[in-house]
Amino acid sequence: MQEGQIYHQRYRVQHVLRHKAKVITSQVLDHKTGEMCFMKCLIFDAETQKELYEGIYQQSLRLKYLEHPQIAPLKEVFTEEDSQETKIYIVQEFIII
Repeated sequence: MQEGQIYHQRYRVQHVLRHKAKVITSQVLDHKTGEMCFMKCLIFDAETQKELYEGIYQQSLRLKYLEHPQIAPLKEVFTEEDSQETKIYIVQEFIII
């Protein structure tokens, strides 16, 4: 993930905030709404168990129903897959706590 890249034909990476192991957190611009957002990318390779991927994907979808002042509201969850890895992208509203 690099600054300037566009994901899901909508989110342009403005700043990579953290890149640790298989998790990348970025500040992105939503071209559809003009809003700033956070986007987290979770990377699963062929060695990662499918159950772990499925569980995290389902949990990320549940974020939509959480309402808490210190948890950024969920905007979207999407995935990308190829023969070597699967990535889950979790996009949340940009809030300052």
